[in-house]
Amino acid sequence: MAIYWDYYLAGNEKSMKQVVGLYKTIFVKEGAKPRAQVEMETVLAFNKLYPKLEKMKVDQLPDPKNFKEELFNKLLESNIEKLKGLTATLAPYIKSGYPHIVTKCYQLLEAKYSKLGEALMTYTPQGLPKEYVQGFQGAMKDIAKNLLNEARGQKITANRLINKENILSPEVDTIVGVPDVISIIKHRHPANLYVLPKDRVGGPL
Repeated sequence: MAIYWDYYLAGNEKSMKQVVGLYKTIFVKEGAKPRAQVEMETVLAFNKLYPKLEKMKVDQLPDPKNFKEELFNKLLESNIEKLKGLTATLAPYIKSGYPHIVTKCYQLLEAKYSKLGEALMTYTPQGLPKEYVQGFQGAMKDIAKNLLNEARGQKITANRLINKENILSPEVDTIVGVPDVISIIKHRHPANLYVLPKDRVGGPL
């Protein structure tokens, strides 16, 4: 697999495909699989899945000019559930310990957390009493800050991985504390039932 990762770092997709083709001809279909085959199968599965996850929209919110609280809460909850699903989907790939896959997972989590956090930070319902808008924005900014803090934690971890050579091994169970994304708390705003743990700044290395 070393040659595959060398081509990966060089951005040589043609040679990467040739290595993949070679591996497929020698894959073991029964019995114990060689470690290199397990790694290649993980890479192929991840490469197939990643573009779909990258296209996932997690910041769909209603038009603030036609604000309806019930619709907003429904869409926010849907966005949060997508983040939970994304985190759960990436967890096995992060725990696999393959450096470049792990790094891409963290970068994707950082991008998606940031996307929703930024959308909530600037969302302003229109045509409503000033007191309501202020209360609403206060609640949403609390969620947004936690999302953005989590995003920063993911980015820090990704950068650490990028700057290290021998990053993680498949035997390590503490590679990532992929967040238990959402903790439920009680709040007057239904939309603020979802908040990320504040004491997490990315997984330990």
